[in-house]
Amino acid sequence: ATGLNMLLEGYSIVIPETGEVLHPKKGFRVFATENPIDSRLSVAGRNVQDVANDERWMCTDADYLPEEHEIKAGSVHYAGRVRTHLQAFTRRQGTASTVQELAGTLNGIAVACQARPVAPDVSLAGRIARMVEPQWWVKNLRRSLLREAETIEHAAGNIRRKKDCYVSSHAVLRVLARDKANREILDGLEVVNELGQACNLLEVSDASVSNPALRRAELMTRCRGFEETAAYAGHLAVFLTITAPSRFHRFAADGRDNPAWRGATPRDAQAYLCKVWQRIRAELGRQGIYPYGFRIAEPHHDACPHWHLLLFVPPHQAGWFKPEQYLKAIANKKARESAYSCAVRYEAASGLVGIVGAYALQDTPGERGAVKHRFTCERIDTSKGSATGYIAKYICKNVDGIT
Repeated sequence: ATGLNMLLEGYSIVIPETGEVLHPKKGFRVFATENPIDSRLSVAGRNVQDVANDERWMCTDADYLPEEHEIKAGSVHYAGRVRTHLQAFTRRQGTASTVQELAGTLNGIAVACQARPVAPDVSLAGRIARMVEPQWWVKNLRRSLLREAETIEHAAGNIRRKKDCYVSSHAVLRVLARDKANREILDGLEVVNELGQACNLLEVSDASVSNPALRRAELMTRCRGFEETAAYAGHLAVFLTITAPSRFHRFAADGRDNPAWRGATPRDAQAYLCKVWQRIRAELGRQGIYPYGFRIAEPHHDACPHWHLLLFVPPHQAGWFKPEQYLKAIANKKARESAYSCAVRYEAASGLVGIVGAYALQDTPGERGAVKHRFTCERIDTSKGSATGYIAKYICKNVDGIT
Protein backbone atom coordinates (compact mmCIF):
# COMPACT_ATOMS: atom_id res chain seq x y z
CA ALA A 1 0.00 0.00 0.00
CA THR A 2 2.91 2.38 0.75
CA GLY A 3 4.41 1.92 -2.72
CA LEU A 4 1.04 2.48 -4.35
CA ASN A 5 0.53 5.64 -2.29
CA MET A 6 3.87 7.01 -3.58
CA LEU A 7 2.87 6.22 -7.15
CA LEU A 8 -0.43 8.02 -6.72
CA GLU A 9 1.45 11.03 -5.30
CA GLY A 10 3.50 11.23 -8.51
CA TYR A 11 6.74 9.61 -7.28
CA SER A 12 8.60 6.85 -9.10
CA ILE A 13 8.51 3.34 -7.67
CA VAL A 14 10.58 0.20 -8.12
CA ILE A 15 9.02 -3.21 -8.86
CA PRO A 16 10.89 -5.47 -6.37
CA GLU A 17 10.49 -8.66 -8.43
CA THR A 18 12.01 -7.20 -11.60
CA GLY A 19 13.91 -4.10 -10.43
CA GLU A 20 12.03 -2.06 -13.03
CA VAL A 21 11.53 1.64 -12.23
CA LEU A 22 8.16 3.16 -13.08
CA HIS A 23 7.97 6.92 -13.76
CA PRO A 24 4.37 8.15 -13.87
CA LYS A 25 3.55 10.58 -16.66
CA LYS A 26 1.24 13.53 -16.41
CA GLY A 27 -2.37 12.38 -16.16
CA PHE A 28 -1.32 8.94 -14.96
CA ARG A 29 -4.26 6.95 -13.55
CA VAL A 30 -4.63 3.62 -11.79
CA PHE A 31 -7.76 1.49 -12.17
CA ALA A 32 -8.28 -1.20 -9.56
CA THR A 33 -10.97 -3.49 -8.21
CA GLU A 34 -11.65 -4.53 -4.66
CA ASN A 35 -14.00 -6.92 -2.94
CA PRO A 36 -16.76 -5.44 -0.79
CA ILE A 37 -16.90 -5.94 2.95
CA ASP A 38 -19.68 -8.34 3.83
CA SER A 39 -20.77 -10.21 6.93
CA ARG A 40 -20.44 -13.65 5.34
CA LEU A 41 -16.69 -13.35 4.64
CA SER A 42 -17.29 -15.09 1.33
CA VAL A 43 -13.95 -13.90 -0.14
CA ALA A 44 -10.73 -15.10 1.53
CA GLY A 45 -7.46 -13.17 1.83
CA ARG A 46 -8.93 -9.67 2.16
CA ASN A 47 -7.46 -6.76 4.06
CA VAL A 48 -9.15 -3.51 5.04
CA GLN A 49 -7.52 -0.53 3.24
CA ASP A 50 -6.07 2.28 5.33
CA VAL A 51 -7.71 5.72 5.26
CA ALA A 52 -4.82 7.38 3.39
CA ASN A 53 -5.09 4.87 0.59
CA ASP A 54 -8.90 5.01 0.48
CA GLU A 55 -8.91 8.81 0.04
CA ARG A 56 -6.86 8.57 -3.16
CA TRP A 57 -9.58 6.71 -5.04
CA MET A 58 -12.84 7.62 -6.70
CA CYS A 59 -15.07 4.63 -5.93
CA THR A 60 -17.91 3.24 -8.03
CA ASP A 61 -20.00 0.25 -7.00
CA ALA A 62 -20.39 -2.37 -9.74
CA ASP A 63 -22.90 -5.12 -9.06
CA TYR A 64 -23.31 -8.35 -10.98
CA LEU A 65 -25.37 -8.27 -14.15
CA PRO A 66 -29.04 -9.20 -13.69
CA GLU A 67 -29.46 -12.95 -14.01
CA GLU A 68 -31.51 -12.73 -17.20
CA HIS A 69 -28.85 -10.55 -18.86
CA GLU A 70 -26.16 -13.10 -18.00
CA ILE A 71 -28.31 -15.93 -19.37
CA LYS A 72 -28.95 -14.10 -22.65
CA ALA A 73 -25.28 -13.20 -23.04
CA GLY A 74 -24.29 -16.79 -22.37
CA SER A 75 -26.87 -18.14 -24.82
CA VAL A 76 -25.52 -15.96 -27.64
CA HIS A 77 -21.97 -17.11 -26.82
CA TYR A 78 -22.85 -20.82 -26.79
CA ALA A 79 -24.89 -20.60 -30.01
CA GLY A 80 -21.90 -18.89 -31.65
CA ARG A 81 -19.63 -21.63 -30.35
CA VAL A 82 -21.79 -24.24 -32.08
CA ARG A 83 -21.74 -22.27 -35.36
CA THR A 84 -17.94 -22.05 -35.19
CA HIS A 85 -17.68 -25.80 -34.69
CA LEU A 86 -20.05 -26.45 -37.61
CA GLN A 87 -17.94 -24.25 -39.88
CA ALA A 88 -14.81 -26.15 -38.87
CA PHE A 89 -16.59 -29.46 -39.47
CA THR A 90 -17.67 -28.33 -42.95
CA ARG A 91 -14.07 -27.48 -43.85
CA ARG A 92 -12.98 -30.97 -42.77
CA GLN A 93 -15.39 -32.81 -45.05
CA GLY A 94 -13.70 -35.73 -46.78
CA THR A 95 -11.71 -36.69 -43.69
CA ALA A 96 -12.64 -39.23 -41.04
CA SER A 97 -15.36 -36.92 -39.74
CA THR A 98 -18.81 -38.50 -39.77
CA VAL A 99 -22.35 -37.51 -39.01
CA GLN A 100 -22.20 -39.63 -35.83
CA GLU A 101 -19.07 -37.79 -34.74
CA LEU A 102 -20.76 -34.44 -35.26
CA ALA A 103 -23.84 -35.51 -33.28
CA GLY A 104 -21.62 -36.75 -30.45
CA THR A 105 -19.62 -33.54 -30.44
CA LEU A 106 -22.77 -31.42 -30.28
CA ASN A 107 -23.98 -33.47 -27.32
CA GLY A 108 -20.59 -32.93 -25.68
CA ILE A 109 -20.88 -29.17 -26.15
CA ALA A 110 -24.38 -29.21 -24.62
CA VAL A 111 -23.24 -31.17 -21.56
CA ALA A 112 -20.09 -29.03 -21.12
CA CYS A 113 -22.25 -25.90 -21.21
CA GLN A 114 -24.70 -27.34 -18.64
CA ALA A 115 -27.51 -27.82 -21.15
CA ARG A 116 -29.65 -30.90 -21.64
CA PRO A 117 -28.63 -32.79 -24.82
CA VAL A 118 -31.14 -32.95 -27.65
CA ALA A 119 -33.24 -36.13 -27.60
CA PRO A 120 -31.63 -39.04 -29.52
CA ASP A 121 -34.61 -39.44 -31.87
CA VAL A 122 -34.21 -35.88 -33.22
CA SER A 123 -32.55 -35.74 -36.64
CA LEU A 124 -29.13 -34.15 -37.06
CA ALA A 125 -30.70 -31.23 -38.94
CA GLY A 126 -33.13 -30.68 -36.07
CA ARG A 127 -30.32 -30.91 -33.54
CA ILE A 128 -28.28 -28.28 -35.38
CA ALA A 129 -31.30 -26.00 -35.83
CA ARG A 130 -31.88 -26.02 -32.08
CA MET A 131 -28.31 -25.54 -30.93
CA VAL A 132 -27.51 -22.58 -33.19
CA GLU A 133 -30.57 -20.77 -31.84
CA PRO A 134 -29.84 -18.62 -28.73
CA GLN A 135 -33.40 -19.08 -27.45
CA TRP A 136 -32.80 -22.85 -27.09
CA TRP A 137 -29.80 -22.07 -24.91
CA VAL A 138 -31.79 -19.53 -22.85
CA LYS A 139 -34.29 -22.22 -21.86
CA ASN A 140 -31.55 -24.69 -20.97
CA LEU A 141 -29.44 -22.19 -19.04
CA ARG A 142 -32.43 -21.07 -16.97
CA ARG A 143 -33.13 -24.66 -15.99
CA SER A 144 -29.47 -25.40 -15.31
CA LEU A 145 -28.87 -22.31 -13.16
CA LEU A 146 -32.02 -22.87 -11.13
CA ARG A 147 -31.06 -26.49 -10.53
CA GLU A 148 -27.50 -25.56 -9.57
CA ALA A 149 -28.74 -22.87 -7.18
CA GLU A 150 -31.08 -25.37 -5.53
CA THR A 151 -28.25 -27.88 -5.18
CA ILE A 152 -26.17 -25.26 -3.36
CA GLU A 153 -29.08 -24.24 -1.12
CA HIS A 154 -29.74 -27.90 -0.32
CA ALA A 155 -26.10 -28.63 0.54
CA ALA A 156 -25.91 -25.47 2.67
CA GLY A 157 -28.84 -26.70 4.75
CA ASN A 158 -31.24 -23.92 3.79
CA ILE A 159 -34.01 -26.24 2.59
CA ARG A 160 -35.56 -27.89 5.61
CA ARG A 161 -38.16 -27.60 8.32
CA LYS A 162 -38.20 -24.18 10.07
CA LYS A 163 -36.40 -22.59 7.10
CA ASP A 164 -37.51 -23.11 3.49
CA CYS A 165 -39.49 -26.34 3.21
CA TYR A 166 -39.35 -28.31 -0.05
CA VAL A 167 -37.72 -25.57 -2.12
CA SER A 168 -35.76 -22.36 -1.59
CA SER A 169 -37.45 -18.96 -1.51
CA HIS A 170 -35.20 -17.89 -4.38
CA ALA A 171 -36.55 -20.66 -6.61
CA VAL A 172 -40.16 -19.91 -5.70
CA LEU A 173 -39.78 -16.20 -6.48
CA ARG A 174 -38.00 -16.96 -9.75
CA VAL A 175 -40.69 -19.40 -10.92
CA LEU A 176 -43.46 -16.97 -9.97
CA ALA A 177 -41.69 -14.18 -11.87
CA ARG A 178 -41.33 -16.41 -14.94
CA ASP A 179 -45.01 -17.40 -14.78
CA LYS A 180 -46.03 -13.75 -14.53
CA ALA A 181 -43.80 -12.79 -17.47
CA ASN A 182 -45.19 -15.65 -19.56
CA ARG A 183 -48.77 -14.61 -18.87
CA GLU A 184 -47.99 -11.03 -19.84
CA ILE A 185 -46.50 -12.23 -23.14
CA LEU A 186 -49.50 -14.46 -23.88
CA ASP A 187 -51.90 -11.65 -23.04
CA GLY A 188 -50.30 -9.52 -25.75
CA LEU A 189 -50.68 -12.16 -28.48
CA GLU A 190 -53.57 -13.47 -30.53
CA VAL A 191 -54.08 -16.70 -32.43
CA VAL A 192 -56.03 -16.57 -35.70
CA ASN A 193 -57.69 -19.56 -37.39
CA GLU A 194 -58.29 -20.13 -41.10
CA LEU A 195 -61.66 -18.33 -40.85
CA GLY A 196 -60.04 -15.18 -39.57
CA GLN A 197 -61.38 -15.59 -36.04
CA ALA A 198 -58.94 -14.23 -33.46
CA CYS A 199 -58.62 -15.30 -29.83
CA ASN A 200 -56.46 -13.93 -27.07
CA LEU A 201 -53.68 -16.46 -26.47
CA LEU A 202 -53.88 -16.12 -22.69
CA GLU A 203 -57.57 -17.05 -22.79
CA VAL A 204 -56.78 -20.05 -24.97
CA SER A 205 -54.07 -21.13 -22.54
CA ASP A 206 -56.36 -20.75 -19.53
CA ALA A 207 -58.98 -22.90 -21.25
CA SER A 208 -56.51 -25.80 -21.70
CA VAL A 209 -54.65 -28.11 -19.33
CA SER A 210 -51.93 -25.45 -19.21
CA ASN A 211 -54.21 -23.98 -16.56
CA PRO A 212 -53.21 -25.75 -13.29
CA ALA A 213 -56.80 -25.73 -12.00
CA LEU A 214 -58.03 -27.54 -15.11
CA ARG A 215 -55.07 -29.93 -15.08
CA ARG A 216 -55.84 -30.78 -11.45
CA ALA A 217 -59.50 -31.38 -12.27
CA GLU A 218 -58.54 -33.60 -15.20
CA LEU A 219 -56.22 -35.72 -13.07
CA MET A 220 -58.89 -36.09 -10.39
CA THR A 221 -61.42 -37.12 -13.04
CA ARG A 222 -58.99 -39.64 -14.49
CA CYS A 223 -58.31 -41.05 -11.03
CA ARG A 224 -62.02 -41.39 -10.39
CA GLY A 225 -62.39 -43.14 -13.73
CA PHE A 226 -59.67 -45.64 -12.81
CA GLU A 227 -61.41 -46.28 -9.50
CA GLU A 228 -64.79 -46.93 -11.15
CA THR A 229 -63.16 -49.20 -13.74
CA ALA A 230 -61.46 -51.18 -10.96
CA ALA A 231 -64.72 -51.51 -9.06
CA TYR A 232 -66.47 -52.80 -12.17
CA ALA A 233 -63.67 -55.35 -12.75
CA GLY A 234 -63.60 -56.39 -9.08
CA HIS A 235 -60.01 -55.24 -8.59
CA LEU A 236 -58.44 -54.19 -5.30
CA ALA A 237 -56.75 -50.85 -4.64
CA VAL A 238 -53.50 -50.63 -2.67
CA PHE A 239 -51.74 -47.47 -1.55
CA LEU A 240 -47.94 -47.87 -1.43
CA THR A 241 -45.17 -45.51 -0.30
CA ILE A 242 -41.47 -45.90 -1.18
CA THR A 243 -38.78 -43.82 0.52
CA ALA A 244 -35.06 -43.54 -0.28
CA PRO A 245 -32.40 -44.77 2.20
CA SER A 246 -31.08 -42.44 4.89
CA ARG A 247 -27.94 -41.45 2.93
CA PHE A 248 -30.13 -39.46 0.51
CA HIS A 249 -31.73 -37.30 3.26
CA ARG A 250 -30.00 -34.03 4.13
CA PHE A 251 -31.85 -33.74 7.45
CA ALA A 252 -33.78 -35.95 9.82
CA ALA A 253 -37.55 -35.63 10.08
CA ASP A 254 -37.29 -33.20 13.01
CA GLY A 255 -34.91 -30.87 11.12
CA ARG A 256 -31.65 -32.01 12.72
CA ASP A 257 -28.57 -32.81 10.64
CA ASN A 258 -28.54 -36.37 9.34
CA PRO A 259 -25.11 -37.96 10.03
CA ALA A 260 -25.81 -40.64 7.38
CA TRP A 261 -26.10 -38.08 4.56
CA ARG A 262 -23.32 -38.49 2.00
CA GLY A 263 -23.78 -35.41 -0.16
CA ALA A 264 -26.62 -36.78 -2.30
CA THR A 265 -28.97 -34.31 -3.99
CA PRO A 266 -32.74 -34.66 -4.49
CA ARG A 267 -31.99 -35.59 -8.13
CA ASP A 268 -29.81 -38.44 -6.89
CA ALA A 269 -32.66 -39.66 -4.71
CA GLN A 270 -35.11 -39.46 -7.62
CA ALA A 271 -32.68 -41.40 -9.82
CA TYR A 272 -32.43 -44.06 -7.09
CA LEU A 273 -36.23 -44.39 -6.85
CA CYS A 274 -36.49 -44.64 -10.64
CA LYS A 275 -33.95 -47.47 -10.60
CA VAL A 276 -35.90 -49.28 -7.90
CA TRP A 277 -39.08 -48.87 -9.93
CA GLN A 278 -37.34 -50.34 -13.00
CA ARG A 279 -36.53 -53.47 -11.01
CA ILE A 280 -40.09 -53.63 -9.67
CA ARG A 281 -41.59 -53.36 -13.16
CA ALA A 282 -39.24 -56.01 -14.51
CA GLU A 283 -40.23 -58.41 -11.71
CA LEU A 284 -43.92 -57.64 -12.18
CA GLY A 285 -43.54 -58.52 -15.85
CA ARG A 286 -41.80 -61.80 -15.02
CA GLN A 287 -44.63 -62.69 -12.62
CA GLY A 288 -47.36 -61.71 -15.09
CA ILE A 289 -48.73 -58.95 -12.84
CA TYR A 290 -49.84 -55.78 -14.65
CA PRO A 291 -51.22 -53.19 -12.22
CA TYR A 292 -52.57 -49.83 -13.30
CA GLY A 293 -52.96 -46.57 -11.42
CA PHE A 294 -50.97 -43.51 -10.40
CA ARG A 295 -47.46 -42.76 -9.22
CA ILE A 296 -46.73 -39.44 -7.47
CA ALA A 297 -43.37 -38.01 -6.37
CA GLU A 298 -43.56 -35.79 -3.31
CA PRO A 299 -40.67 -34.07 -1.45
CA HIS A 300 -39.86 -34.41 2.22
CA HIS A 301 -39.21 -31.16 4.07
CA ASP A 302 -35.54 -31.25 2.92
CA ALA A 303 -36.55 -31.75 -0.76
CA CYS A 304 -35.60 -35.45 -0.82
CA PRO A 305 -38.39 -37.15 -2.81
CA HIS A 306 -40.49 -40.15 -1.89
CA TRP A 307 -43.13 -41.88 -3.97
CA HIS A 308 -46.80 -42.64 -3.42
CA LEU A 309 -48.42 -45.26 -5.66
CA LEU A 310 -52.12 -45.96 -5.98
CA LEU A 311 -52.34 -49.24 -7.88
CA PHE A 312 -55.26 -51.43 -8.86
CA VAL A 313 -54.82 -55.17 -9.30
CA PRO A 314 -56.90 -58.39 -9.32
CA PRO A 315 -57.40 -59.69 -5.73
CA HIS A 316 -55.36 -62.86 -6.23
CA GLN A 317 -52.34 -60.78 -7.38
CA ALA A 318 -52.38 -58.23 -4.53
CA GLY A 319 -50.17 -60.36 -2.26
CA TRP A 320 -48.50 -59.49 1.04
CA PHE A 321 -45.13 -58.62 2.56
CA LYS A 322 -43.49 -59.54 5.90
CA PRO A 323 -40.56 -57.13 6.49
CA GLU A 324 -39.10 -58.90 9.55
CA GLN A 325 -39.08 -62.22 7.71
CA TYR A 326 -37.63 -60.49 4.66
CA LEU A 327 -34.61 -59.26 6.67
CA LYS A 328 -33.74 -62.87 7.47
CA ALA A 329 -34.25 -63.86 3.85
CA ILE A 330 -32.12 -61.11 2.29
CA ALA A 331 -29.24 -61.93 4.65
CA ASN A 332 -29.10 -65.39 3.02
CA LYS A 333 -29.64 -64.26 -0.56
CA LYS A 334 -27.89 -66.41 -3.13
CA ALA A 335 -25.70 -65.01 -5.89
CA ARG A 336 -27.69 -63.92 -8.97
CA GLU A 337 -30.95 -64.49 -7.08
CA SER A 338 -33.47 -61.65 -7.27
CA ALA A 339 -34.67 -59.98 -4.09
CA TYR A 340 -38.22 -61.18 -4.71
CA SER A 341 -37.22 -64.79 -5.42
CA CYS A 342 -35.26 -64.79 -2.18
CA ALA A 343 -38.26 -63.39 -0.29
CA VAL A 344 -40.58 -66.01 -1.79
CA ARG A 345 -38.16 -68.79 -0.82
CA TYR A 346 -38.41 -67.65 2.81
CA GLU A 347 -42.20 -67.03 2.56
CA ALA A 348 -41.68 -63.31 3.20
CA ALA A 349 -43.44 -61.88 0.16
CA SER A 350 -46.06 -62.55 -2.47
CA GLY A 351 -47.74 -60.73 -5.34
CA LEU A 352 -47.67 -57.01 -6.08
CA VAL A 353 -47.16 -55.87 -2.49
CA GLY A 354 -44.39 -58.41 -1.96
CA ILE A 355 -42.52 -57.39 -5.10
CA VAL A 356 -42.62 -53.66 -4.28
CA GLY A 357 -41.61 -54.29 -0.67
CA ALA A 358 -38.76 -56.64 -1.58
CA TYR A 359 -37.10 -54.15 -3.94
CA ALA A 360 -37.87 -51.09 -1.80
CA LEU A 361 -35.95 -52.71 1.10
CA GLN A 362 -33.22 -54.39 -0.95
CA ASP A 363 -30.76 -51.52 -0.37
CA THR A 364 -29.38 -51.47 3.22
CA PRO A 365 -32.38 -53.33 4.71
CA GLY A 366 -30.81 -53.44 8.17
CA GLU A 367 -30.55 -49.65 8.40
CA ARG A 368 -32.20 -48.10 11.43
CA GLY A 369 -35.82 -47.25 10.65
CA ALA A 370 -35.76 -48.98 7.25
CA VAL A 371 -38.50 -51.49 8.06
CA LYS A 372 -40.78 -48.78 9.45
CA HIS A 373 -40.23 -46.01 6.90
CA ARG A 374 -38.73 -47.37 3.67
CA PHE A 375 -41.90 -49.12 2.50
CA THR A 376 -45.50 -48.92 3.68
CA CYS A 377 -48.64 -50.48 2.28
CA GLU A 378 -52.32 -49.87 2.94
CA ARG A 379 -55.20 -51.70 1.34
CA ILE A 380 -57.97 -49.24 0.65
CA ASP A 381 -61.22 -49.95 2.45
CA THR A 382 -63.99 -48.44 0.31
CA SER A 383 -66.28 -48.38 3.34
CA LYS A 384 -63.98 -45.79 4.93
CA GLY A 385 -63.10 -43.75 1.88
CA SER A 386 -62.49 -43.80 -1.85
CA ALA A 387 -59.21 -44.53 -3.60
CA THR A 388 -59.37 -41.07 -5.18
CA GLY A 389 -59.50 -39.52 -1.72
CA TYR A 390 -56.19 -41.15 -0.80
CA ILE A 391 -54.20 -39.31 -3.44
CA ALA A 392 -56.36 -36.20 -3.86
CA LYS A 393 -54.15 -34.08 -1.60
CA TYR A 394 -50.97 -35.24 -3.34
CA ILE A 395 -52.34 -34.38 -6.77
CA CYS A 396 -53.52 -30.97 -5.58
CA LYS A 397 -50.23 -30.09 -3.86
CA ASN A 398 -48.17 -31.15 -6.86
CA VAL A 399 -50.20 -29.38 -9.55
CA ASP A 400 -51.13 -25.99 -8.12
CA GLY A 401 -50.43 -26.06 -4.39
CA ILE A 402 -54.08 -26.36 -3.35
CA THR A 403 -54.45 -28.18 -0.02
